[in-house]
Amino acid sequence: MTLGRQMFQHGGGAHPQRLLSLIDGALVEQGGDGSLTVASQWGDVRVAEPGPAVRTLLDRMSLGPVCPDNVLPPEGPERDRERGELRRVLHELDGCVVHSLSDGNLGGPVLSVEPVAPRARFAPPLPTEPAPGLVVRVSRYAVVRTSGTRMLAESPLALHRVVLHRPEALRVIGALAAPVGPEELAEALDDVPPPVLWEVLAHLTAAGVAVRGRRGSEGGRPVLLEDTDARLAPWSPHDLLFHSRRRPGRDGRSLAAAARATRGHRPPPRRIPLPGAAAPAGGSAPPGPGRPLRAVDLGTLLSRALDQGAPGVLDAVPAVLGPERSLDFYVTVNRSRDVERGIYRYSPRGHDLWLVNSDEQDVQALLDCARVAGGGGPAPAVLITIAARMPAIPRSVEASPYATALLLTGALQERLRQAAQDMRLAASVLVTGDGETSARALRLDGIAEIPTGDVGAG
Repeated sequence: MTLGRQMFQHGGGAHPQRLLSLIDGALVEQGGDGSLTVASQWGDVRVAEPGPAVRTLLDRMSLGPVCPDNVLPPEGPERDRERGELRRVLHELDGCVVHSLSDGNLGGPVLSVEPVAPRARFAPPLPTEPAPGLVVRVSRYAVVRTSGTRMLAESPLALHRVVLHRPEALRVIGALAAPVGPEELAEALDDVPPPVLWEVLAHLTAAGVAVRGRRGSEGGRPVLLEDTDARLAPWSPHDLLFHSRRRPGRDGRSLAAAARATRGHRPPPRRIPLPGAAAPAGGSAPPGPGRPLRAVDLGTLLSRALDQGAPGVLDAVPAVLGPERSLDFYVTVNRSRDVERGIYRYSPRGHDLWLVNSDEQDVQALLDCARVAGGGGPAPAVLITIAARMPAIPRSVEASPYATALLLTGALQERLRQAAQDMRLAASVLVTGDGETSARALRLDGIAEIPTGDVGAG
């Protein structure tokens, strides 16, 4: 066993601690029925019938970092029960919990991991000695910057950012420019206790700022999952960072308080055929203000927007109609006479809608975002979201795939607006939206397929 592995295993005299606190602005409110509500920028989370340990922990977390073990009763069955309740409540609150690392001294936390999106989940590995062959490197997409008062490390691929409170954390990141094993890192940073170093690595990788990999066989190059992920091939680091910050949702901001739970359930496939295009304007009266939109109106709007003979700044129709289409339409139905409220994907080939998500909280979150982005008026009867399939975006020497996706999106937004105007429908091109809420509600992975623009109509 090498000296580095011995130091990791035996502790090196340091006793790092994992501490918890609530994000800035979060409040713990007492209900009249004895419940607690944690109110944050992501919305409210109600904790019914909290036990003594939960009450004490949340109260202390609202004041600053605290070790959960310090609020548990002495050893015994009651301690195990309270620990189980703590884990359950903390899992529900994970999107508004800050995870800090202390080295056991009085110098304050070494680093803190802050969530920047409501569905953030943080799960560092349990303390253990490094696995054989493990290497760690800073993500190719990560950025280290100052906020003016704090040093931050963040990645557009991650739902957390890391606050580097102490020089030790910054030195660890600086040593991870190339894949390196924990033992070599411990020898290079011999003034950082190995247990603290291992916990820093665990927090950086769990936050998504650093990535893990394995040494290559027989002295070959190390293999890191990030470098073999085909979804990342169209993306340059600056394009992906720009996309993640272009719209609120993954930087600690949000246009609307989103539902906090991650919903992986998909409804059963349901197809809704749309009627053919109606007669030109004058053949039938459009719905009045605030009235539900008909299926025939929605079908006509989408058909006219994709009419290849229609004028447009950019011919974006092949990007939607081609066999390897690079853009999709998602339709969130709010008010309609004959289409059930929900989120659908539009299929131009069959001229029909396919149900994607019927969860009422997700539908309302998208409509709330559209209402705020539109200036605070009523939510549109339908919200049409354009999503780009990044691997299928046409390559160009003049523009990156992401820039091409934005150009195509802008052209389709204009065609939708013109088609709505011809039908005497109200329509607005929304210049912003909540990217994180849209990706979650539309069941997009946010990398291979991304929301790029919205149009409200009604």
